[in-house]
Amino acid sequence: MMTHTKPESPEILPFTSYFVAVDLSRTEHDLRPIMDCLSHFPDLLKVQASAWIVSVLCSAEELFATLQAALPEGGRLWMSETAGACGWIAGDYRTALQIRSRVRI
Repeated sequence: MMTHTKPESPEILPFTSYFVAVDLSRTEHDLRPIMDCLSHFPDLLKVQASAWIVSVLCSAEELFATLQAALPEGGRLWMSETAGACGWIAGDYRTALQIRSRVRI
């Protein structure tokens, strides 16, 4: 007698959306490194010139590390989960709050 086992299906990870903003006022204002980085993600919505909503399958830490690596010297990065109160900051916290307050999600 043969028993059939259900093939294991790959775990389906849900998309998670994050608000991402950068402040390049202390740099040469070159958004290309950040835009190149974000272009690899399939679901991207531009909110302002330097603010986006990005939906990803990877972990928040992985996304943050990737964006932080693309951030020009002197640039600042703010990232928060759109559906929760979880946030990640690189750079000056006050500037990140100012950027966040300009964009209402």
